[in-house]
Amino acid sequence: MNNMILATFLSKISYLITRVIIFCLWGSLITSGSLFALWLTAHHSFSLLYPIKEPVTIVLKPKVTLHDFAHQLKAEMVITQPYLMILYVRIFDQFKLVKAGTYEIAPGEALHHLMVKLKNADTKKQEVLRITVIEGFTMKQIANRMMSLKDQFSDKNLTQSSILELMHNQKFIESLGIKAKSLEGYLYPETYVFYDIRPSSTDVIHRMVQHFFRVTTDLRKKLKEQNGSLHQTVIMASLIEKETAILEEKNKISEVIWNRLNRGISLGIDASLSYGIPNYQGDITYAHLRDASNPYNSRIHKGLPPTPIGSVTLSSLTAVLQPTNFGYLYYVFIPNSGGRHHFSDNLQEHSKFVKKLVRATTRRAN
Repeated sequence: MNNMILATFLSKISYLITRVIIFCLWGSLITSGSLFALWLTAHHSFSLLYPIKEPVTIVLKPKVTLHDFAHQLKAEMVITQPYLMILYVRIFDQFKLVKAGTYEIAPGEALHHLMVKLKNADTKKQEVLRITVIEGFTMKQIANRMMSLKDQFSDKNLTQSSILELMHNQKFIESLGIKAKSLEGYLYPETYVFYDIRPSSTDVIHRMVQHFFRVTTDLRKKLKEQNGSLHQTVIMASLIEKETAILEEKNKISEVIWNRLNRGISLGIDASLSYGIPNYQGDITYAHLRDASNPYNSRIHKGLPPTPIGSVTLSSLTAVLQPTNFGYLYYVFIPNSGGRHHFSDNLQEHSKFVKKLVRATTRRAN
């Protein structure tokens, strides 16, 4: 009888232990499943996020707690479940590694990606300066544009004179790897954007020259192979840049310049002449045409002008090395053509198109 009671007791104990084990196993599975679901949600789905349609900018303040930050995100309608975020970060991540700053959250961005961004300090950059150098701009024009944005520079007493002095500073020019008397032609035409910290005028000019060298890497290799001069190439490219904005004409103008140089004919490029006129107002007079004291007067002085006459694009630089081969010696503007030119290999044909231009100009004046 006692044995039967003992057997029954042991059977019940065994049953209870089995039930406890099964319960614990189920609890463990449920917990593991819940944790996996939480991990999956934070990594691959967006149920913690509001369906924002545009990027949202948030500010993570120094020494903020995970609890406060999660509720900040809810208040700013970035997440719907702050406590799930807190649970995820405490189990799978480390909030102590995040860095203060201004961040941007994209629509549909997963919580895991947000945490990576916060830890890597992948902050939203604040634009402090945007400056555009137009093709053919001279140093003076670039200095004027910089002056129009002077409040966005870190220089305390920025002036046009200080900018131009820097562009002519020989030590600075040599430090940039340029063998020239000024930076004319080496300030690459592009839009330059600076973030977070206001740059100095030196920073901006240095960036323009750096971009010039970056863009011309292959071209400079070709020049080295051909024993060509970079500075002479920049001078010629600046003439091409000023003469046409039409890409397919650049190689033709390059040919005209090369042919005239090789035959000892003056270039006759008025863009060069006007560059050498102090305080040029837009009109070339007869006195200007006859002024031999102007070293840029390419109607009188043969050869290239002494320096570049403006900023140059890669297409103009490339055109210098790739002139056409039609025998062209002349070109003249075609009225009402969208800036195109007529190219000729003889003076008779050229003169005919010059007369057409004169007649069209006279009609407009009347």
